[in-house]
Amino acid sequence: MSRLPEAEHDIADRRAVRPLRARSLLLLVTCLSLILSVPSPASAANAADFRAGMLITDELFFDGNAMSTQSVDAFLDAKGANCVAGTMPCLKDYSTSTPSRVAESGLCAAVPAMSSATAAQIITVVGQACGISQKVILVMLQKESGLVTYSRPTLRMYQAATGFGCPDTAPCDSQYYGLFNQIYQMARQFKVYAANPGRYGYQAGRTNNILYNPNTACGSAPVYIQNQATANLYIYTPYQPNAAALANLYGTGDSCSAYGNRNFWVYYTDWFGSASTQGTPMTTNTGGIPVMAQPTGPDQIVGYLGPNVLVYAQQQEVINGYYQINGAGLSGWVKTYWLVSNPTPVTSLYTKTNAIPVYLGPGAGYYQAGYLNADVLVGVGATSQNGYAHIVYGSTGGWVEAKWLGPTIGNNPVVTRTGLTNTGGVPVYLEANSGSQVLTTLSANTTVKAGAGETNGFINVEYGKTGGYIQSTWLAFQPVATGSGMINTGGVPVYLGPGSGYYRAGSLVAGDIVKTAESTNGYTHITWGIAGGWVESRWVATQPAATGTAYTNTGGITGYLGPGTSYAVAGPVPGGVAVQTAGTQDGFTRIVYGTYGAWVDSRWLSTNPTSGSPAITNTGGVPVYLGPGSGYIPAGQLGAATVVTAAESRDGYTRIQFGQTGGWVASKWLSQQPTATGLAYTVTSGIPVYYGPSSGYVRAGELFAGEGVQIGATQDGYTNIVFGQYGGWVPSKWLSATATTNPVITRSATTNTNGVPVVSSPGGSVVSTLPAQTSVSVGTSTVNGYSRVVFGTTGAWIKTQWLATPPPPPLSAKKATTSGIAVYLGPGSGYQRIGEISVGTTVQVSTQSVGGYVQIAYGAYGGWVEARWLA
Repeated sequence: MSRLPEAEHDIADRRAVRPLRARSLLLLVTCLSLILSVPSPASAANAADFRAGMLITDELFFDGNAMSTQSVDAFLDAKGANCVAGTMPCLKDYSTSTPSRVAESGLCAAVPAMSSATAAQIITVVGQACGISQKVILVMLQKESGLVTYSRPTLRMYQAATGFGCPDTAPCDSQYYGLFNQIYQMARQFKVYAANPGRYGYQAGRTNNILYNPNTACGSAPVYIQNQATANLYIYTPYQPNAAALANLYGTGDSCSAYGNRNFWVYYTDWFGSASTQGTPMTTNTGGIPVMAQPTGPDQIVGYLGPNVLVYAQQQEVINGYYQINGAGLSGWVKTYWLVSNPTPVTSLYTKTNAIPVYLGPGAGYYQAGYLNADVLVGVGATSQNGYAHIVYGSTGGWVEAKWLGPTIGNNPVVTRTGLTNTGGVPVYLEANSGSQVLTTLSANTTVKAGAGETNGFINVEYGKTGGYIQSTWLAFQPVATGSGMINTGGVPVYLGPGSGYYRAGSLVAGDIVKTAESTNGYTHITWGIAGGWVESRWVATQPAATGTAYTNTGGITGYLGPGTSYAVAGPVPGGVAVQTAGTQDGFTRIVYGTYGAWVDSRWLSTNPTSGSPAITNTGGVPVYLGPGSGYIPAGQLGAATVVTAAESRDGYTRIQFGQTGGWVASKWLSQQPTATGLAYTVTSGIPVYYGPSSGYVRAGELFAGEGVQIGATQDGYTNIVFGQYGGWVPSKWLSATATTNPVITRSATTNTNGVPVVSSPGGSVVSTLPAQTSVSVGTSTVNGYSRVVFGTTGAWIKTQWLATPPPPPLSAKKATTSGIAVYLGPGSGYQRIGEISVGTTVQVSTQSVGGYVQIAYGAYGGWVEARWLA
């Protein structure tokens, strides 16, 4: 009754295929046993109710949540109670591992892989994923293989459980063997039919000629297929029962009888009730309602319905906003909003006043069906519209204004909680607004019984026979605790609201444990008495969420429950351990500690600084401590000439980045670049530079004669100078305030423009000017953008930007993309032009670029060209 995969065998799907088990003797015997072994139900199907054009409604067929796993399991246990295992277990006892299936748009959702899945689980999961009723799957299993009730089931029955991949004209396709494959492929195929109705010979909404038997000599009859579910069954099993099959509903007919779709309808009806009723009784809610011949296409009115007229509607089939109806001598389609029926009640409410009009629609413009008086309990459905509630009323249902319904007689609520007024003079209103009548006023700390939720900021409270409403801000209720804390000081006041202006309900002492909820305005909501309370958040210690890590740098540290020594003690914190931190306040750091956290003096914690300036140790064996002094816990030591990142200094110690903890070293053992306060000149060559103010410190380098150096402080006959990355110290006697000799030449350069000023000192007076392309001998010194050069007998200074020197490595090869590319001694056309390069010329290019120019190897001192002309 199923086909090979639709994508491969589209034509086969469109053709009539087998309804009977003619493929093998075994399957034929199985099918005959299904026909003959249908049990007589307590409420048997009646052949007079069989409708070939409506085997089952779409609503029932495509209900993927028709049964839960537990329901299917219980059903299989009941139907297979007498089953005895054969070569395979009974269906109720069957289990297997199943593969996953990916989601397919418009067909089935994803199906996860399962291990040891029962038949009930497979049926339920596939039904949910593909949107096919579990009841339909059970009936198809019975119709095709008899597995639901069959005793001593065989392997073959499981291999072809739903007949999928088993055409009449060929053997079953083994790739679809197995219970899971059979159920999944059948359910998916039903969705394929529904998604592509025009591709199949049997289509809903038209008359189809359907055979009685694979033997065409047995004839056929026209059937108007009313819906897609029925079309699906005829595509899957393309035969209808003849009169003989229907005359013997639980047995065999004649030689031209086919039983597949008859058996589906019989099993479904016997097991689960009617699959195709005449419809739901509904009543028109106004007059002049047009009944259309069809729900789409050209408008054709077949008649009109007056108000309060009973009709039967197919509610499961809504097309274009229309129900298909029968009744009052008419058959056609009516807009859904013109029909009403009793809702399924989801709650019961009382009417609040007399003479409440009941309408057949959600508004006073609909037909009025009657009145309701006060204190009447009515069933209310889930739907509300335009301020009206759908209620159970007579045989038609009705709509009343929702404001006239309540959970209790009068406005008294269904009490769900007890609270207290949190201030004095609290008004109780008749309705949920401050403009309504004030029934009374309540003093502070008055007990009130209230309902759930609130309306417009008001809470419904119990008051006399009428009930009343109080603004929610004036009521205190017990919160739902989400955490806990400990009171960190004594005499903490508890208020009934988030502030000291509310009624004070009591106090707490240090060490009290409280359950906490939300916080607002600096107050924390706690469980307290019968209605909760509020305390200042600063008096509640709670475990913080860690944001960092630190290390205790000494022993005997005391942890407090707040940021100061006046708070209750939380306990001791050992030295030399890692702690998780969460912010600082008033010189204390909050840490994760015990159950409620703690605060410790920030001085007793060491952390790595996040930034700093470079420094270098000027000797070996430099001790590192966890705090600024030798009394703190040692963290390690540093060797000579070790580069560190240095942060702030205190008490003669400098904080550095060190391991995970950070550390402090005596500032005297670090060398850093000094702040320059002046300029001096070396008077000789080979001057040693040390990282400290004596020759006992690590040597950093040396200076040549005639160099200009920036100087800082002096100590013990040594001067601190700007030198390299970390500064240095030289004997003061080898420095002079004025130049006495030319610098030692370390490189050559040339001036890159005309009128280059030569100055006596960086930023000093001009002693000469040089034309472009004047060769210059340069020393090692650079100060404030000036280079020290050989000039006269004592040297001079030239701005470094006016000197051209060869490009530094690395260099990479590029080619000129045009001719006539100008080469300058500096990065711009304002510098001396020294030549040009032609298209295709390969040049070596440095990484230095300024203003769209790059430096290239060119001549003795390099050159600059526009980068855009190189590739």
